Amino acid sequence: RPHVRADDAVEGAALRALLSDYETCVRCEAVAGAARWRACDAARAAITAEETDDEETGFRVAAVMDALDAPHLRPTGMRARLEKGVDATCHGVVTLLSNLSSMKRHN
Repeated sequence: RPHVRADDAVEGAALRALLSDYETCVRCEAVAGAARWRACDAARAAITAEETDDEETGFRVAAVMDALDAPHLRPTGMRARLEKGVDATCHGVVTLLSNLSSMKRHN
């Protein structure tokens, strides 16, 4: 079992907050396109579900970032870029979501 990084829960919570924000979701649907955004519906629902563990989500986020060599997909960084008006960040949100389901859970 890989070692859980100290920031897994922080990143998982950041992704949940990002996807729970209505305005962010509307914005990302507009930027990434409705078809790409809706293709991530199941991933978004799983992450924002009340029973989802933020540490587990963060672990899977880290696995995606490692697999894609993509540190720019860190949820805390994406949130900050979106807050600064960088709409292209929405493409990263979709990329992260579309790859999360393929990452194995750690137990």
